[in-house]
Amino acid sequence: MTAAVTRLSCTTLRSAWTLVLLAVFIGSFESGIAAVQGQEQGGAAAPEPVATPVERMRVADGFEVELLYSVPADQQGSWVSMTVDNRGRLITSDQYGKLYRVTTGPEGVDVQPLATDIGGAHGLLYAFDSLYVMVNGTDKDKQGLYRVTDSDGDDKLDHVEWLRKIDGGGEHGPHSIILSPDGQSLYVCAGNHTDPVNFEQSRVPRIWAEDQLLPRMWDAGGHAVG
Repeated sequence: MTAAVTRLSCTTLRSAWTLVLLAVFIGSFESGIAAVQGQEQGGAAAPEPVATPVERMRVADGFEVELLYSVPADQQGSWVSMTVDNRGRLITSDQYGKLYRVTTGPEGVDVQPLATDIGGAHGLLYAFDSLYVMVNGTDKDKQGLYRVTDSDGDDKLDHVEWLRKIDGGGEHGPHSIILSPDGQSLYVCAGNHTDPVNFEQSRVPRIWAEDQLLPRMWDAGGHAVG
């Protein structure tokens, strides 16, 4: 599996705007067959597939796709989240590893890891001059919502604050961080393996129950029990 950063742009609008998409692509079936055949015949295996070729993508009329960067999985892992900072640069996260800052320009793409002791992020959002990070890694003692800021104005995110511990992990744990429609607060999207947190205030009664008339019959295989 190879991650890639691609740019999807519309050329029909007078006001130029660009959407930057983070896409994860699976190598083509044909490449897999070629690799197996090469090994069976004693030849060299086919090279590791890169991101899906631009010419194989179908987009609406007036749009075009440009491949910016193909993520080396053996060095930078699998990128699962992305946000745009206050200078138009991308902040991306490896599912189990570091955060990266991606700068695009006429001279190419520059990818640099953030010099912070934080990783395993499944959700990113840049807002209020801060980078908000949802850590959903293998270390349960570090899961939760973080804020990362530039402490001395040198354009380096170096100060990490743990805002709230959120218990839950994996694909059903806490993920996306979303700016509210009025731009004044943050929403967090979490799966059904995430425990409700302790609220500082609430507009609804703080009562949590499933309202089941009969006792719940848990999955016999142990899935999502508890």
